Amino acid sequence: MNEAIYEMLRRYRPESITDYENALKEILQEVILLGLNRSGFFERAAFYGGTALRIGPLKLVAPNVFKLTY
Repeated sequence: MNEAIYEMLRRYRPESITDYENALKEILQEVILLGLNRSGFFERAAFYGGTALRIGPLKLVAPNVFKLTY
């Protein structure tokens, strides 16, 4: 796992697989929004009202390895 993501995950102190999945979704959202910001996306677009970035369900495929499923 990427060291930066691991450090971010430690802030959440997950106690179950569900906690771990939810924490990873929030972290992925932060990373995605950071990437969009760095690419200049928000100079031309914005999220308004009920608009949200959605992260799909995660599936545990190996210890500490999750895959997005749809």
